[in-house]
Amino acid sequence: MTFIQEFFRIYDRAISGGICSFTQTGITKDDFTRLCTDSEFALSEEAVRRACLAMEANGDETELLVRLARGESR
Repeated sequence: MTFIQEFFRIYDRAISGGICSFTQTGITKDDFTRLCTDSEFALSEEAVRRACLAMEANGDETELLVRLARGESR
């Protein structure tokens, strides 16, 4: 599982479930574009935590995304 795969699993659930909007995640348009086009890109830890809060990710999901963003394995 890559950062982008896991991020979009949570993001898609939050957006489709009406939990939050793109704007509420705090992700910049440039960073979102990179998430969509650069398979190696990952958000900063601060951005991950902010987005996870908006997307109502649970603690395990948040910590997994933080680890993946740091390049650590599951």
